[in-house]
Amino acid sequence: MNLKIVDGCYQVIKLRPSDEVPDNVFCGAFCSATKTDEEISIVTDSDIEMESDAVEKNWKIIKIDEILDFSLMVLVFRLDWIG
Repeated sequence: MNLKIVDGCYQVIKLRPSDEVPDNVFCGAFCSATKTDEEISIVTDSDIEMESDAVEKNWKIIKIDEILDFSLMVLVFRLDWIG
């Protein structure tokens, strides 16, 4: 499996589940938003301005640099639990 560090600097933002995701988070080169019962987590470029009490800046993204067969999703899930 080939892993690649994506160029750029990113931030992780935590919002309440009742908050709306601002449109400006989609203006950067990368954006990922996940919603659970407890929170909305957003990963986006560090230069995107957002109001939140929980923002962590200066993150890097590591991506799997190849197309994975859908049957390998268990492997991706296990990678998530390593950290």
